[in-house]
Parts: sequence; structure tokens; C-alpha cells
Amino acid sequence: MAVKYPALKGDDGKPFEIVIDKFGKGTMTLYDETRLPHDAVQTAQNMYLDQDGVWTVRPGTGTYGATLTTPIDGATSFVKYNSDGTTNTYIAVIDNGAFKYSTDGGAWTTVSGKTWTTGYNVFFKQIKSRLYIGNGIDSMAYYDISAGTLNTFTALAAPGSLVAPTRTGLSAGSYNAYYKITAVNSIGETLASAEMSVSGGINKTRDNWTTGTDYLTMSWGAVVGADRYNIYYSDATGVEVYLDSSATNSYIDTGVATPNPYAEAPTVDTTGGPKYAYLALSGNRLWGTRDPNNPYRVGWTGTGQYLGAFNPFYGGGYIDLNKGGDERPEVVTHFRDGRGNAVATVFTSNPNGAGSTWHIATSELTVDTLTIVVPQAYQQQGSVGTRSPRGVVEYNDSIYSPSPKGFRATGSRQSILNVLVTSDISDSIRTSVRSINNAYSHLICGYAFDGRVYWSIPFGSTTNNQTWVYDLERGGVWSLYWSIGVKQFFEYTDSSGVIRLMGIPVSGTKLIQFTSGVSGDSGSAFSTNLESGLIHWDDNHMGWAYVNKVYVEISDPRGTITFNIAGTQKGKSFRSLGSIAITDSTSGSGFGADLWADVLYGDSNEDPETFSQASVKKYVRVNKLLNNLKWQLTTSATDAQYSLMQIVIKGTLIPTSDPSQFKA
Repeated sequence: MAVKYPALKGDDGKPFEIVIDKFGKGTMTLYDETRLPHDAVQTAQNMYLDQDGVWTVRPGTGTYGATLTTPIDGATSFVKYNSDGTTNTYIAVIDNGAFKYSTDGGAWTTVSGKTWTTGYNVFFKQIKSRLYIGNGIDSMAYYDISAGTLNTFTALAAPGSLVAPTRTGLSAGSYNAYYKITAVNSIGETLASAEMSVSGGINKTRDNWTTGTDYLTMSWGAVVGADRYNIYYSDATGVEVYLDSSATNSYIDTGVATPNPYAEAPTVDTTGGPKYAYLALSGNRLWGTRDPNNPYRVGWTGTGQYLGAFNPFYGGGYIDLNKGGDERPEVVTHFRDGRGNAVATVFTSNPNGAGSTWHIATSELTVDTLTIVVPQAYQQQGSVGTRSPRGVVEYNDSIYSPSPKGFRATGSRQSILNVLVTSDISDSIRTSVRSINNAYSHLICGYAFDGRVYWSIPFGSTTNNQTWVYDLERGGVWSLYWSIGVKQFFEYTDSSGVIRLMGIPVSGTKLIQFTSGVSGDSGSAFSTNLESGLIHWDDNHMGWAYVNKVYVEISDPRGTITFNIAGTQKGKSFRSLGSIAITDSTSGSGFGADLWADVLYGDSNEDPETFSQASVKKYVRVNKLLNNLKWQLTTSATDAQYSLMQIVIKGTLIPTSDPSQFKA
């Protein structure tokens, strides 16, 4: 809020009043306290903005659900849709490597079938009545929600027991035909088999075979679990490309199928499932990144009946972005390009904490009988990536992403059509951002809830030890810091319809929930500190005023709230000027038995009820000549709670000579 300073006239003092009743600039740590606007604060420890811009004590946290073993490496909520139209909602976790679920905070049910390596963040994504699970170290698996089973993808053996091609209608000659065979399941494809060729060669090039007369017949041993087999062909050794597919363990090459020069024989076995760490949905496809065997790869599945199948022969595919460069893909989110088209949007990272943003659009290309998905990837101009895949948050019409170099928003700027703009949203707290531990910035996690974006960050730490709040409903301002960190945020709606903002604790054996009306963190008190910058009486900061009183109005106070005033007196250094303790204020209220006009509101037997006082006004008497002052509100008890409605400073401007401390 702009402050209009009262003017001095001649030698006369002038009474003045400064009212600060909105704090629309939130927390600002970039500025020195002498330059901080009156409607901003220097620190808001364990506070956040509410209503139309008033500070209030943040929600407390409590444990939720039954005890877990730990480490808790990932959590999510998922939904089961029943045939009778009802739904069940659950929380799923990976706890000490095991998949467990519960509902409404009840006991955990462990599902056998797979364990995960502990110590790696686990990511979930629900689609096709399946909950897909990845952690970037173990092969991907899924929980079948309808069947209640945990399913893995069994790696297939490469085809063996090869029977070399034999000629029909062809004779020996100087031309060659080389083949490799792979086994295929819905998730991937095996390594190619050993190469086999026609003994003695053939007398014609493949293009000149007579249809129905000239052909080669080959076979191989059946592979347990294979859905089908792919045949790769070349007229030169070692460069086989996709030719055709067979549902059985034999194939007749009639010369009709056309080799696809874009599909080479695979050199990596993917039938055991990819090892993607982060999963996302975009364009009705499942997308994955951070496969340790393919660090530059972004993969996707087919659609429809092949949703969940990463195999290119089922509509899936992959693309390697900036392969061999200093940037690697981190996470995919569903967004749009600069032309407004819905596309998969990929954030990449590099070692210095930056990176870039890419868009991937897909189209289909049919070569002979084979239809493949062709990706088109392009980099967003002027974009920045992130090292914090859990910290990327899509909310309303923008994507918000963190990094030790700044928090950014990507979206359309008003009055600029068909252009995506990435802007820094953390310039006012840049001093604090610099203290994020870059080496552990990959741990940053974020979530959007009730018009705010919450980020838990490693502030000078190797674990997430603080939570910062970016308030979108109040104009995009910051509240920091909360003295609690989590490994991951998520949301859970229980069977009664209560929506809960949840978190995985950095340490502890139970999930936590952020809850208004709960005091402390799991029963332990947290301190609050709301502190202004230096407040002066004129633009040049040289004026003096005799300050009589500094008032504070707070609503719904509970516990003990300490109101402190400090400032600079003439001839003295900056020091404390006064303090008061505001205690929980209550009043007894009730109606007696007397008539009020013609109405009897009670009788003499009614006992008064006790109500919290809605608004409390207190002041610190200063009575000092000051060049500046600052105010501070603190609490330390578990039950402390309040909302700051306004600060009022009253005094008289006093023209006076410069004090001795102004001299060099």
C-alpha cells in the first residue's frame, strides 16, 4: 500500500497517524529493512495471508493413519469405481519397499508381488484402473485396482534355437539375406537374436522375387510369455531393420513386406518394463522420464487398449532430447504450446540448476502395414527447466517450477497472443532463494491447494526443512517460512468427503496432514515471528516524530501473543521501546431474566456462556522522539493463534536538528 507522509509546515509539529491494515506485498527478503514497504514484512515465520490480506498463524499438523515401518518413499491417493456406482478412496504408500494401502486412516494392507529399492522417491499415476508405480531404479509395475493385485512385467528371453532360412523357388547365388528375431510383449521388446542368413546365398535381389513362387522360410524356438515376434532384415550383415511381425515362431518372407529403415533392431531389452522415475498423463498417454539406462529419453505409451504399453508396436514410443548434451529430461506435464495446442511439456535440468522446457507433439506415420507414432519435439524459446520434478505444479493456466536460481511461472501473458512466457516470481525473496541447497534441490516438492502453491525446500539443509507459500489469490505474494518440511505433498478425500492436504514426513512413522484448528506440529509447539521493516515518517528518512502509542488489533486471539516495538531514538542506538503480552481474552455472555423491551430473552436459571473475543485492540505506550520504528508479533506456545487486522502508529511530527549520531 502506498503511504502518504504528512507534511511539516514551518516550525509547527503536526499530529499524524499511520494505518497499516492490509499486507498485500507479503514477505519480502530482497530488500533491506530500511527500504521495505509498510505493507510487507521482513519475516513471517509460521504465518500466512488470509482474508483480504491479513496475517494469521498457519495451520498446524497432525499425524494421520496407522504406523508405518519407514522409509516412506512415496504416497498418493487413488479411487476405485464400483459397479454399483459407488466409489472408494484409498491412500497408497511404498513403505520400506512394500506397497501398502488404507482408507480413512485405517490399518495398512500390504500387497505382495514386488518390492522397491528403498531411499528413492516413488511416483504414482492412475489410469485404466491401474496405479502405475516407478522410482527410477526398479522396473515399473502397477497395482490392478479392480483385482487388488500387484503386477510386474516379466522379462522375456531373446529368441534362440534358430533355424536358418531355406529357399523355395530360389537358388544359391551371390546375393545375401540376413535376419534377426525379437520377442515382444506389451511393455517392450527383447534384444535381437543372433543373426541368421541363407546358406549359399540367393540368386535374386529381394525386390525381384516372384510373388507366390519365391520365398524364404525360417523358424526359432518359442519364447515363453511372448505376444508375438518381430522380424528384422537386411541385405548386409549387422544393419537389420524392421520387416514384419509374426504371431507364431516361424515366418515366411515372400518379398512383399517392405523394410522400415527407421526401425532398427533393438540393442536393449525392455520387456521387463522401463525404469522410469516420473510418470505423467498427457494426450491420453502415459509418459515417463528418468530411466537410468536412457537418461535423455522421454517415453510414452499407446492409447485405447494399448494404454500403458510403451512398446512402439503398440502405439508407444520414445525420443531422446538433446542426447549427449548437458541437459536431461526431468518430468513431463500436460500443458500447451505457444499456439494453444495441448502437448506434452518436458522440463529438463542441467548441473547449474537451470535447463529448459520442451514441447512434444505426436503424429502417426504408416509404412506398409506398420503404424508408428512420430514425435515432434521443439524447445520453448527463453524457457527455463528445473532439477525438482516433484516441485513442478500445474495450476489454473500456468505451470510453476522451482530452482535454486528462482521460482518461475510459465503461461500466457495478458495482451500477448499465442506466446508462452516464463517469468521469475521470486524476485522479492531472491536473498532467501540463494540459500536453497543446490546439491539437494532435486528434493523440492510442491502442491497447489486452496489458491496457494506450497513448496517444501532444503534451506541450507540436506533435507526439506522449510515450507514456502506462494499466494495466488492475493496477487502472487510470498509467505515464508514455515518451520516444517515434507518429502512429498498429496491430497486425499476420505469417504466422508473431507479433503485433506497430506504430506510424507522427512522423518517419522506416520503420514501428516495440515489442518486448520490444530495447534502445533503433532502436539509440539512451533514459534511464530511476524516482523516489519523500519517505518519512517517521510520519504527521505530524515524526519523525527514524537510517537505516543503503537496500536495493534488482532482477531480471535488464543494463548499468549507478544507485541514488541523497537526504534531509533535521538542520541541513542536502535533498541527496544516497549512490549506487551496479549493473553487469551474471553468474556462471559448471557441474558438475564429481565425484559428487554417486550421480549424475555432468558430466565434467572440460565448460566452465561463463554465466547472468545472476536477482536482485541492493545497498544504499547512509547512516548519517545524517534527517527524510525518497527513492530513485531511473536508466539511460542502450542495453543497460540491470532490474525493481525491492523497496526496503527500515532504521534506528532517534530522539526528538530540532526542528532550527533548522523555525523561521520
